[in-house]
Amino acid sequence: MYLPQPPTDNLYKFLAIGGLLIIVLPLYYIINREAVLNEKIRSTLHGVKIDSIEWEFMEKDAEKMYYSIDTTKLKDSPTYAIDMRRTVDSLESKSRTRERATVKLAADTDFIISSRKELDKLEQIGLTIMIFGLLLSGAGFTLWYFRVQKYVDRALKEEAVSRKT
Repeated sequence: MYLPQPPTDNLYKFLAIGGLLIIVLPLYYIINREAVLNEKIRSTLHGVKIDSIEWEFMEKDAEKMYYSIDTTKLKDSPTYAIDMRRTVDSLESKSRTRERATVKLAADTDFIISSRKELDKLEQIGLTIMIFGLLLSGAGFTLWYFRVQKYVDRALKEEAVSRKT
């Protein structure tokens, strides 16, 4: 991979370009971290929606089962009792899955909150670094123009005038 080399022929130019890099790099890093956090939030919300829908179905299944239990069939038909036991086991399994999903949601929520706090701190640090980069770049460009480029422009102008005559 080819990375362009910053100009090192002049200290002021180097300071100016270096300052610009110091402005851009923290900004890139913060935007990247923000995108990762937003993706985690989106996936967590999606998981919550799916879990809520599944929970509603499970509640409806449990309610149906409750109202469909025929106590006379339980005594008379062993297969009916086995089917009911399987349904209860299935609902219990779904309930345990729901509990695990709730624990995962709590962990994801804690991760999002701590990441948001960390990102807030990084934004403050990044802003400080970017202000330093802006000052460094401004000083570099100003010094470059007034101590170097101004004289180079004057010499080029004088050379152009002398060529005309």
